[in-house]
Amino acid sequence: MLGMDVGLGPAADQTINLWQESFIPGVLMRALRDVKRADGTPLVSNERYLLRATQDNTPEQAPTLWPWFLATGLILGILLLLLGQL
Repeated sequence: MLGMDVGLGPAADQTINLWQESFIPGVLMRALRDVKRADGTPLVSNERYLLRATQDNTPEQAPTLWPWFLATGLILGILLLLLGQL
């Protein structure tokens, strides 16, 4: 995640609109449910799945990893300090 933050920069943290978010199939599906044609009839009259997903839905937020990174950094720092004293 740190590499992505450094590589993409602050542009990655900007909010995006529905058009930009619609590359995700689930978001596009939900957005098209509300679209109506010029005569007022819905664009999508019925839905069916051709292939069901085998994985769970995408989590709402990223997992909390900073405790693991902190512990790993401390352990590596202590090891390097001990190796430097040999």
